[in-house]
Amino acid sequence: MTQYFSNVLDKLEKKLVRIGEKADKASSERGLDVSPIRSAIDKANTAITSARSAIKTQSGKTYPIKVTAKSALKSEVGKARQVLDDDLAKVKETVKAAQSAIKDATVALTQLADKTKASPLVACDRKGKICPDGSIVGRGPHCGEFKVCPGETVQPQ
Repeated sequence: MTQYFSNVLDKLEKKLVRIGEKADKASSERGLDVSPIRSAIDKANTAITSARSAIKTQSGKTYPIKVTAKSALKSEVGKARQVLDDDLAKVKETVKAAQSAIKDATVALTQLADKTKASPLVACDRKGKICPDGSIVGRGPHCGEFKVCPGETVQPQ
């Protein structure tokens, strides 16, 4: 079971590295403030370290069963098993905390991406301008003025 938890943490660490790489790219190429992402990554690393420590501690534990009479065997095994189950549940909670911290870092990265998206497109009317040569031109960027007709020159303002 502890190997399973370790494998989960390995996958989470790889995901965290990818989040960090994307944050680096956003910072260096687009000059964006990635401090919320960095903070979430630091928290996730702390959670992963804590989970790894819990796994290491758990893997070193033993659960001796002391049986003094045949009639007590079932009871003693049940007690040892319950302690093991409780300990594994605690380890599982630390791994879940690491997963949650990774999710928080992912959300921070997604929020950065959402903030940097271009403003939504505005629908322009479908009217066009009929040019002297009979062709039709539409509006320019952001529903601005009509585009220049073929053969026309732009008048300076």
